[in-house]
Amino acid sequence: GPSERVTDAEWTRDGTRIAVLHVQPPQGDVPASESILIIDPEGNETARIPLSREGIEVSSLPSGLLGPTALSVAWEPDQQGFTYARNGGIYSVDLEGRETKLAGEESVGYRPDLGGYSPDGDWLAYSTNRWWHDDGFGSEVWVMPAAGGPAHNLTQHPGPDLTPRWGADGSLYFVSDRNGSRDIWRMEFDSRTGERVGEPEQVTFFEEAQVTAPSPSQDESRMAFILWRAETVVRVADARNPGGSRAVARGGIRDLSPDGRRVLFGYDKAGYSTSAPREDAIYSVSASGGAPVRLSPDGHSNIGSARFSEDGSTVNYIAVSYTHLRAHET
Repeated sequence: GPSERVTDAEWTRDGTRIAVLHVQPPQGDVPASESILIIDPEGNETARIPLSREGIEVSSLPSGLLGPTALSVAWEPDQQGFTYARNGGIYSVDLEGRETKLAGEESVGYRPDLGGYSPDGDWLAYSTNRWWHDDGFGSEVWVMPAAGGPAHNLTQHPGPDLTPRWGADGSLYFVSDRNGSRDIWRMEFDSRTGERVGEPEQVTFFEEAQVTAPSPSQDESRMAFILWRAETVVRVADARNPGGSRAVARGGIRDLSPDGRRVLFGYDKAGYSTSAPREDAIYSVSASGGAPVRLSPDGHSNIGSARFSEDGSTVNYIAVSYTHLRAHET
């Protein structure tokens, strides 16, 4: 129906299944409901796992902040269940719908963003926002053991530390403004202890701009990210010389190919105009620059979760038209 929402979608690494967070607002006497849908690349729903809303309380959050809606989802390392986050908690749910609460409001807060599981599958990374500090907005990067146990705060910075993403060697990339502008930082992580090793190191250096959505290649030789200025620009840098980044396209980064040679990006022909319908498209461009190649056909809109397959030979993406979600392969 028109009031349904999709709040997040996540592909498996092999591109064979999509986990979709689906929200159905209350209708009359029917209470709100949330589910994880499993969809194949042809767009067929193969399973629907209802999520429990019993006992959800978010006592210290300001009013009007989306309440306890499920916001973010990640496949668990064995691909036999999911971890999802909502305001006030992080939960694990298996394919039979059995849920376990992994973390509560004290370490999750508002709008938690899951960064996925570490390469060894032992740790889950996430960031959490804190609006109620006296000094205004803040957020932290946390990890929690996949096997259960206390979460570890890896950053202690009064400003935002956001969107953690794992590198292939088990390090963590994240976005922070600790040096005056919002840039990408990298920190070493000890998987044995669950603690940060040393101090974070700055990876990108931009003034009067904001960086978000870090996406390291599998071998970490290259990094793709979104740079917010008057226009959104996709830039690529050699990991050994991040300051020497180069613009390769205008648009929003979606993914970097496994070999780091091509970048997937999205471009919205209507820009941010509210007077014209969005006509998104997915393009591929060489990380060295050159002419982009359009991959998605006309008519696909609100494109998200575009990913290269594990071998880089195909691209899977989701196209949403209002409340209808379809999976595509090109």
